[in-house]
Amino acid sequence: MKTVTIRVPYGKGIRTEGYMECCTMAAHPFTHYEKCLWFPKTFFRCESLIGAKQDVARYARIIRFMDATGLIPSKAWPFRRPYDGFTMPDAPPGMDHSLSWRPGRYLKKELMVTTEPYHINRAELEAWCAAHGWRMAVFPDIGMWYPPNTSLVLLTRADNPHFDGVVQSIDERFDGAVAAC
Repeated sequence: MKTVTIRVPYGKGIRTEGYMECCTMAAHPFTHYEKCLWFPKTFFRCESLIGAKQDVARYARIIRFMDATGLIPSKAWPFRRPYDGFTMPDAPPGMDHSLSWRPGRYLKKELMVTTEPYHINRAELEAWCAAHGWRMAVFPDIGMWYPPNTSLVLLTRADNPHFDGVVQSIDERFDGAVAAC
């Protein structure tokens, strides 16, 4: 394990007033985690210390999620892209704060998706999964985006052999309820 430092500037206007820093244990160098779409290429300045604390905590939860599950970010998206910028006709209902992942560098066809809605209609999502040949697992009150206000939902095709292992890893090793570093 290595110690990585997450540093987010904050301040109003063009002036940086300070930095919020967090050190967390990680299995890889920081560059490994920057591949996640939620990590900006350069840290944007937050307008307040509270915003900087929320961002630092989110980035720490992403690192913990990636280390716990072994998943790596993917730019692939298993659902048709929005045709009008607002809708995804064949995507699961309730998608919000969504990312795609793969279980290994060369396993591109075994994509998994996490989504973290504020409100989840479990019956509707289960019906969508049954109709489209997908599986899901719901983890209330934990996640990367904004726990406990969002719930982590893991989705993948029903034949993905890595699903059960990732679910077990999240259950046993991911502390996604931690609000701060």
